[in-house]
Amino acid sequence: MHHQNRPPQHTKTLRETAAQIAFPDWRPHPDDWTSLHTGFDHGDPYTEVAVYRDRTRVHYARISGADLEPFWERILTAHTTL
Repeated sequence: MHHQNRPPQHTKTLRETAAQIAFPDWRPHPDDWTSLHTGFDHGDPYTEVAVYRDRTRVHYARISGADLEPFWERILTAHTTL
């Protein structure tokens, strides 16, 4: 079982992989944490990726349309080869 405020390791790894793909110049700092959210906006899927340093958002991207499928392909390919 994992701590209530900590995601399981595979979830953390997936979020960090998405952040590294979305922000290639990002280098994690000890206080960084990542957020990954997928939803629908008027029926159209999107994914939001963010990096926070403490409580300040330092990177943010919203991926949708033709960019969404290739983005997830890169995440899943990277995640399955870890």
